[in-house]
Amino acid sequence: MKTNLVILIIALVAIVMVGGIYLYTQEPTTLEEGNEIGNGNEEPVACQADAMQCPDGSYVSRVAPSCEFAECPISDCLEEGEIGQPTAALGKDCCVGLKPVNQTNVYDATCNLTADAQSAHRLDYVCVACGNNECGLGENKCNCPADCTE
Repeated sequence: MKTNLVILIIALVAIVMVGGIYLYTQEPTTLEEGNEIGNGNEEPVACQADAMQCPDGSYVSRVAPSCEFAECPISDCLEEGEIGQPTAALGKDCCVGLKPVNQTNVYDATCNLTADAQSAHRLDYVCVACGNNECGLGENKCNCPADCTE
């Protein structure tokens, strides 16, 4: 029994040695012309370790060798200025950081909805970036007072 165990161990050691010699004598694998694995021609690239938020709320990082941000996944949300509908069953939601604003609302001087606006109320809205210190498309002093003063 011990003799069989010794023979098995010697056989395993011999197989490992033959495999090591085989791998040691092989030529390096070529990735591209003149840039072989293990020949010292690779130039490591270290990209800045920051991230960019995509419209859908996910994040992407930089990718070597250009260190450009990876592409955002295809967004299933509405970007700034796009028109949507208020229920998920009817349409998409605004992307992260945007808020839906009804475009048919008509306000009086004190930012109360007028009777005309209440009777003409429609379901569609536009996505706005309220809170970015710019009075942009679809924003006014009533629906985005943080950005719009007039």
